[in-house]
Amino acid sequence: AIAAPSSQTIMDRRLVSSISTKLQLLLKEPLTHEQQTMIQDIIQDAELLSNLWDEAIPKRELSLVQSTSPTMVMPGLVDSVDWSSTVLGPRDQWSDVLKSAVGMVLDTRFPTILFWGDQLTVIYNDGYIPIFGNKHPWVLGKTGYQAWGEVWDTLSPMFDRVFSEGVATWCEDVQLNMERFGYLEEVYFTWSHSPYKGPDGVVLGVIAPNAETTARILLERRLLVMKELSDVCASVRTVHHACEAVAAVLDRPNNNKDITFSLVYIIDQQQRSSSTTTPHVSRHHNNK
Repeated sequence: AIAAPSSQTIMDRRLVSSISTKLQLLLKEPLTHEQQTMIQDIIQDAELLSNLWDEAIPKRELSLVQSTSPTMVMPGLVDSVDWSSTVLGPRDQWSDVLKSAVGMVLDTRFPTILFWGDQLTVIYNDGYIPIFGNKHPWVLGKTGYQAWGEVWDTLSPMFDRVFSEGVATWCEDVQLNMERFGYLEEVYFTWSHSPYKGPDGVVLGVIAPNAETTARILLERRLLVMKELSDVCASVRTVHHACEAVAAVLDRPNNNKDITFSLVYIIDQQQRSSSTTTPHVSRHHNNK
C-alpha cells in the first residue's frame, strides 16, 4: 500500500505522455502560432491535472504502516479504559467468551473491529486506527452508533441480520460518506460482519474485518478519465475540435465525481480573454 502513490504517478504520467504525444502530432500540421500555443498549453494543463490528482489521494488512505508496526498500542489502550463505566462492566468480570473475542481482534494485524452486546460496544485493533481517523482513541468503548452514526442507515440493517439470523454479511467496494477528520469523505470499503456466538449458539457480538479501498477506486476512476481524454485526442485535427472533445469527456455523467466543474476557452495572441470557442460549463455538480 505504501507504494501506491508511486504506481499511480507512473500510470497517470503514461497516459499524460500518450495525450501529449498525440497533441504533438497536431503541431506538425499547418497551424497558426496561436493554435500551436494553445496545444502546448493543453499539454501543460494535462500534466498539472495529473499532479493535482496525485496529491488529492490522502496519504492516510495509503499508510498501513501502523498495522504492521511491531509495537502494538491497542492492547495497552484497552487495559487503560475504565470499563466499569461502560455497559461491558469491569474488565475482571468479563465473560470468557468476551475475553476470547477481544483477544482474537487485538492479536490480528488485519484491520478488525469488534461490536459487542446490545449496544454494539466498540473494541478494535491497531490496524483499524487509520480507519477511525480523529475518532481514535475517543471511540474505544463507545457504542456502534456513536462510532459510525453518519453511516448507520447502511450498517444497522446488517447488524440486525447478523444478530437475528446468525449469518455473516459481505460487502465489496461499497461507498460510504464518513466523517473521520471533521468533514464528510467519499470513501470505499470491503468488509464482512461475522457473528461471534457463545457456547449456546446465541450471537453475542459481531467481528468485522475491514479493508479500505478508496485509493484503488479513485485511481481506477481517474485513470479512466485520462484514458477517455487520450482516446478522443487521437482523432482531433484542430484546436477547436480538441477543446470540444475534452469538454465532452469532462461532461460525461460518470466523470462528475472527480470533475464537478469545467470551463474551456481560448486566449488570443494579445492574451485577452477571447471566446473564440464555445465555453463549456459542466451541468453536473456534487457536494464534495
